[in-house]
Amino acid sequence: MPPLSTAARARTASTPGQLTMALALTEESVALVRSIVSSHARLWGLGRFADDLALITTELLTNVVKHADSPGPGSTKSADLLIQPTLNGLIAVVHDNDPQAPVARTPSDISEAGRGLHLVRALTSELIITPGTRGKDITAVLTDPDPHPEPLATAA
Repeated sequence: MPPLSTAARARTASTPGQLTMALALTEESVALVRSIVSSHARLWGLGRFADDLALITTELLTNVVKHADSPGPGSTKSADLLIQPTLNGLIAVVHDNDPQAPVARTPSDISEAGRGLHLVRALTSELIITPGTRGKDITAVLTDPDPHPEPLATAA
């Protein structure tokens, strides 16, 4: 297997029930993160959220790559990611160093861009954007619409 490029490096910590990553962001690293978060959701027995979590994480990190202010010329953008199960779902928190909140655009019918934030809002039960002086946190909350399904009926 060829070594990963330096653009795909990250510091990752995984404990039961929590995944944290400090990322040097590129399109290559975002693709790797997608696979990692999906695998963790399945590992935690929350496979029903894996695809949505992967898509949400990808969209939020891609927004950092494409739209967040750079710390300086020629520098790599970075973000911190936290994924954690909750009582009835998962949360994903992305922190980056740009305090500007993302702006939802209205794409044309033929545009290939501008739908990410709309997609994230459609897939989450809650999207919380918390700007601060040292960047912003975007928290995506995924909840199971039926966290306690009825047991299957058994034949008598």
